[in-house]
Amino acid sequence: MTRENILQKNIEMAKHNLYCYSEDYLSSRPKAGCEKEYAETKEELNILESWLKEIQNKNDSSKQNTPEDYTEYKIVAWVLNEVTDTEGEKEIEIIKAVSDIHAKKIMEERIRYGKAPKGAWLEKRHGNTIHFYRIDGEKYEGANNENQ
Repeated sequence: MTRENILQKNIEMAKHNLYCYSEDYLSSRPKAGCEKEYAETKEELNILESWLKEIQNKNDSSKQNTPEDYTEYKIVAWVLNEVTDTEGEKEIEIIKAVSDIHAKKIMEERIRYGKAPKGAWLEKRHGNTIHFYRIDGEKYEGANNENQ
């Protein structure tokens, strides 16, 4: 077990706690009566994530010549802005996966545990093209896709 593994486990637990103290699935607002716990957990999460980045940056500098095995995918969803009463895309999370199938499995897990809404999709940028993947496995291509 490494410091990075311990930090990752603590980050996952802090994210879970933040979700429990949150009013919505995006963890953007605290539940009524949980404001103090929400603020403390959010601060703890920020600290843990900064420590993890420090460790990863240190590790990355020692692995400068190794190829990257993971591809970044964005988990995106339509959300309603209650203040302006408008809809728009919101980036839920950026994940790293070794393949499209791996990314879909990660997204399925996020949806199952309430970390992403059921209508979420994956976006993967490849050159000037953005590939869209829905949870049902359908793939859409093109930067100006209207069929999400």
